[in-house]
Amino acid sequence: MTVYGLWTGKRWSYWCALSLPILIAVINATFVLLYASAPQPLEIDYSVDLAYTVFSIFWIVVYWKYLRLYPVKAFLNVAQ
Repeated sequence: MTVYGLWTGKRWSYWCALSLPILIAVINATFVLLYASAPQPLEIDYSVDLAYTVFSIFWIVVYWKYLRLYPVKAFLNVAQ
């Protein structure tokens, strides 16, 4: 739904799209904390992949910065 709104220039899609990186960051942080705090008797063999976490954060920042550009905001009618 957000993609449709962004593609067609709907104003509401801008706010939905800005909330996605925040949601993704919270989910990634939750997984990191859960795997890091798992007790040894559970024998969870998943290691937190630092490269994946850094890669995710990088793309979240790129996505957020792109949405904050003036031409994007003007297209979606949210320019201030």
